[in-house]
Amino acid sequence: MFNAIIGLGAVGMILACSGLASPAAVKSDRVPIVVGGQPKGDNCTRFGYQMATVVPLRRGAFLSVRAAPAMGGKEVDRLSSGQPVFICSNTINKQWVGVIYRPHNLDADLWECGLSETHPSTTSAYRGPCKSGWVAMRYLQKSGG
Repeated sequence: MFNAIIGLGAVGMILACSGLASPAAVKSDRVPIVVGGQPKGDNCTRFGYQMATVVPLRRGAFLSVRAAPAMGGKEVDRLSSGQPVFICSNTINKQWVGVIYRPHNLDADLWECGLSETHPSTTSAYRGPCKSGWVAMRYLQKSGG
């Protein structure tokens, strides 16, 4: 209700990133992946992170990476089965997660994404060298981290 009144502006984006808005409240605007800012837990810093991989998909299928945590969010990339990602944010219903992942042509460890420099007491939008976006959680399998 509150988001319907204020629209999809900056406040709506902040609410979505903090987990206070539903995915339906943010349709097509770019919602940044927020890193840091949590004293413990999965905050995409050297002190807490959650790794996952894309579940096995049928031949020719892919997982859409979206600009916002909703089916209406613009598709910005595609991931294939087995691709590793960092889970950094999630929506309040945990159906959508914000992920950071290396580009397909980058043959380097995921830490090359610059997350080891992220400080856990500071919240910021991810601006590192790797890619980021939102994916449906049901297509990820959590792994060590």
